[in-house]
Amino acid sequence: MAKHIIVTTELPAVIKGDADWRIYRPLQLPNGVTCLLVHDKESKTTACSVSIGIGASADPRSLSGLAHFTEHMCFLGSEAYPEENAFKSYLSSHGGRSNASTSMSATTYKFDILAAHAEKVVDIFSNFFIAPLFTESGTAREVNAVDSENSKNESNDGRRRLQILKALADPTHHYSKFSTGNAKTLSVPLGTPSKDSSGDNVDEKKDDGGECINSNNDAHNASFVREALLAFHRRHYTPDNMTVAIVGPQDLDTLEDWIVPRFAKVKNNWNVKGLGKDRGNVLAQGEMSAAENFVEESAYDAPNDSFNGHSSEETDVHAMWNPAFHPGNQNGKWPVLLTTRPLQSVRKCYMYFPLPPTRSMGGQSPYSLLTHLLGHEGKGSCFAVLQDAGLVDSISAGARLSDQDQSLMQIYIALTEKGEGQWEDVVRTIFEYCRLMHQTAKLASASGCSNSNGNDSKTQSEALETLKRVWNELIAVRAINFHQTSPSNAYAFAPGVASNVRVFGTEKCISSGKLLDQTVDTLPLTHFLSFLEKLTPENCIIERCSQMAWDEKMGMVADQDSGIFGFQKEKWYGVEYHVSPIDSSVVEDWREGKKTQLSTSSDKGTPRRSDFASDTLHLPHKNRYIPQDLTLCKDLPIEAREGGPHISKQLQPPTLLRDNDFGRLWHKLDDRYCLPKSSISFLIRNGAVQSAWDDANNCWNYNSDSAMHTSLLLDSFYDGMAQETYDAGLAGLYWSLSKSSMGLTFKFSGYSQHLTDFALQMMRKFFTDQNQTSKDVDVNGNSFLCERHLATNKDRIIRHLKSYFKSKRADSYASYYTDFLLSSRGDGIDNSLRSAKAVTLDSLNEHYMLLSGMKGTHVDCLFSGNVSDMEAKRFFDGAENIMNDANQRYKKKEEPKSQKYDLGTIFFEPNDIDRRIFC
Repeated sequence: MAKHIIVTTELPAVIKGDADWRIYRPLQLPNGVTCLLVHDKESKTTACSVSIGIGASADPRSLSGLAHFTEHMCFLGSEAYPEENAFKSYLSSHGGRSNASTSMSATTYKFDILAAHAEKVVDIFSNFFIAPLFTESGTAREVNAVDSENSKNESNDGRRRLQILKALADPTHHYSKFSTGNAKTLSVPLGTPSKDSSGDNVDEKKDDGGECINSNNDAHNASFVREALLAFHRRHYTPDNMTVAIVGPQDLDTLEDWIVPRFAKVKNNWNVKGLGKDRGNVLAQGEMSAAENFVEESAYDAPNDSFNGHSSEETDVHAMWNPAFHPGNQNGKWPVLLTTRPLQSVRKCYMYFPLPPTRSMGGQSPYSLLTHLLGHEGKGSCFAVLQDAGLVDSISAGARLSDQDQSLMQIYIALTEKGEGQWEDVVRTIFEYCRLMHQTAKLASASGCSNSNGNDSKTQSEALETLKRVWNELIAVRAINFHQTSPSNAYAFAPGVASNVRVFGTEKCISSGKLLDQTVDTLPLTHFLSFLEKLTPENCIIERCSQMAWDEKMGMVADQDSGIFGFQKEKWYGVEYHVSPIDSSVVEDWREGKKTQLSTSSDKGTPRRSDFASDTLHLPHKNRYIPQDLTLCKDLPIEAREGGPHISKQLQPPTLLRDNDFGRLWHKLDDRYCLPKSSISFLIRNGAVQSAWDDANNCWNYNSDSAMHTSLLLDSFYDGMAQETYDAGLAGLYWSLSKSSMGLTFKFSGYSQHLTDFALQMMRKFFTDQNQTSKDVDVNGNSFLCERHLATNKDRIIRHLKSYFKSKRADSYASYYTDFLLSSRGDGIDNSLRSAKAVTLDSLNEHYMLLSGMKGTHVDCLFSGNVSDMEAKRFFDGAENIMNDANQRYKKKEEPKSQKYDLGTIFFEPNDIDRRIFC
């Protein structure tokens, strides 16, 4: 039992997964602070995080970056610990670390430290929120830290594009605010009247941007900013707006004694001043300081982002909808084309759709289904059709924004060089798939209607069954992953769970988004259909981000309406961008497309587009990789199979099952985590992977041509397998193929039921590929060695190398040249670029045959997890047969004069592979 005497309120228990050994205690303190105490017996560190339900959306527009600045200043001492470096000094002396972040809606602080030293730093940390100092000297100096952070962002393509996106938003919306701040915005409050020593107003001047600025001296400005900081902290860092999560190996009573007495001291100092959060209770502005007026007025810009206990049935999301992006921002002329110029050499296309907020919908949010279908990469998907046409490298879909009052769906498309020239066709295909989903949803919603004839009724029923199947697969996969995943480390877990408690409440702080309360019969068809009706050209912003797109705009006649369309300059970073309406004929093609016919694919009941020019768009087939058997290996003792995780059990080394001319097989049956998962690491020792044979010195030496050929070979294999392995990835089966000085390494991991067969299938695909060099390889053929995959990846690597140093900071240059000078491998950017340009399909095939046909290669394999030794041997034997077949098929005519398989200066003898000789 905890020793403190403060009365707390027990909150709803946390829903946790079957594999989660942590113990949770959610509490609410008398002052309103919500706390989650987490006992993790396996953690070596203690981590703590505080999430404040306010961010940059509440910044005064005339003091941009105030929320971010407050985050910085909280670290610089408190009344209890006035020394500015007390927190960081203690952490660095005891194996700790810390960080913080400010988003538009929240500010999150976190730290972790070796568990034995945690209580003291919890005390220092808690005082940030009880009584921070915000000293005048610290305020003036920390402005420079914020400005430095902002300067780094100015050369980051992602941050530059973010500011351009904000420039397209409604200027009165909270999302349009400049969140980072800089030395200018945090030193000179724009448009703020001030008084000189006589009490008279000081004349205001205009800065270069036309904003009103305070012309008073630096000392006054610093004083005002400090007052605003204190007011912001009082206004928003209140107990009822604060969530604390602490995770550590200490028992729950100890954690409670650390947290409760300390955070119970946090007071609502805004209400103490008589400045209640209810607008009706706020005192007259004459009774507030200028800084308090600033903070109070802007506080109402931000929507309430904290959990209120309401269910989706109690909330009208359309009534809450306050989109930052709408056609009115561009005179009603949507869709519009936004063109941006990146610093890096990329070819990107984005499609943005403003949609209603979904926070309160819970598991009924249609985003799960929408993003699953739009981002799918299996056969019949947008990606599959466009990849087969050589137009895209990847497609993903998700929420770009998900706030309490809005959401913004983003579809990201990585274009090939060919796709860059046909971007309108790419967008048209996306809209065609949206119409396919919409038609399917409409048919499904009409299923069971009494006025349907026989054929219509059958089609409607098939549409409903298809959507239910896809929905049920989503539910199954998320539930399996939730219950069969071990806890993450404390430092990563604490800030996430603190934010989730604040937004979703304690009960669903871990399970939110996992669809645990959903069934096949809870398909959110109404919401799904409603959102699909908004995925149209008239509700879309399209962004092209590439040098080619920018050059096209530069070559056009300047637009007349420079206020909204034409070339613009973003206010804070000064980044140029171009906005233009899209030709009506193009929009009409996107809107109407081809006559839509729904038929049935080879999988019964799967609606598909039968008239698409290059291939057929259809909804996903059944996912055959979803595990049905989650039982543990029978070789485990019964107490391990039934008693759950035994993490404290001493780890035993793996057992050597095979040691022959082909290689070695190590096996480790997991009796600690006791999950139905396994992993395979399969190393193929081969010097030719990134080296060339040196006859003079009788050894392998690093060679940039070999390394580049291997890189392009592996990238082509990834592209070739993307469609085929996507379902496996969804079902929790993962793979990778990488190169190193050791050779090639296959890695496979995931649920045990299908892992062995999946791994052998992937190795068979790699080693028994047909040797084809035609540019017109059948897209459904067996070969990944085709001109299309080579051209795509060669172009990507060349662009990356050419723009390697663009948008890099000085420390990045220093790091690169230090590594280059000290490393014994790698020939630098220039030689890598030369090697990439020289690769042809013929040379790639020759290199592939060299790797596959070289005699004497030796393998090391570790098969661990929920796997018997018999299953491990089955995999190893299968892999040996596959590689032996490849060796015979692609047998190299001339063997190296030595059979030492070395790593440049490190040699491995086939008969004594453990012996390393360093020259």
